[in-house]
Amino acid sequence: MMFLFFALTFGAYADTTIELLIDGKKHATVTVEEIKKMKSSDVEYYHRLIKRAEPYKGVPTTYLLEKAYPGFATKYSEVEFHGLDEYKSYVPVSQLLRYNSILSYQRADGDAFVRISTRTKTLTPLAPLYLVWDMRLVPKAERDALSSAYQIHVINMISKSVKTTETDNKIVKGYGYYKQYCINC
Repeated sequence: MMFLFFALTFGAYADTTIELLIDGKKHATVTVEEIKKMKSSDVEYYHRLIKRAEPYKGVPTTYLLEKAYPGFATKYSEVEFHGLDEYKSYVPVSQLLRYNSILSYQRADGDAFVRISTRTKTLTPLAPLYLVWDMRLVPKAERDALSSAYQIHVINMISKSVKTTETDNKIVKGYGYYKQYCINC
C-alpha cells in the first residue's frame, strides 16, 4: 500500500493524458510529459493549515490554454476542470486573466506532490495537475473564492452564451456569482 502511495505522488502520472474539451466535446489531448516541456513557472502557495508557503512548478494556466485553445480569452466564458474523483471546478476566464496561476505537475522543492486536506487532515495526491494561484497578487477578500482544483485530468472550455434575454442575463449573473463564490467551497 505504501508503494502505491509513493507511486501516485512521485511521478506515476507523467504519461497521463489530459483531455481537452470544448463544450463537452473532444478537442485534443496533451500528456503531462508534454506539459513539462512547455515554458514553466514557480508559484508559492501559502497553506493555512500548516502555516507555511509551499513552492509548486508548472505551466502558466493562460499559456497552456492559449496553446490548446487559440483566442480562448474572447471565445470562452469559463473553464471546467475535472478531477479524478469526478469533482468539477468552474473558473471564469476573466479570473484566469486577472490573476496569475499555474497548472502544477510537481512541487518545486522536491517534496511529495500531495496536499493536506483541511477537512479530514489526510494527505491527498494532487497529480496529474493542480491549479495553483499566486496569492500575493490576489486581494485578501477574493482569495476564498478562487478554486484550487486538483487531480485535474480533463479541461473543458465553456463557450460564451448565445444572445439571451434580460431575464436570462439576471439568472446567468446569479448563477455565475454562485459558481464563483459558493460552489467551490
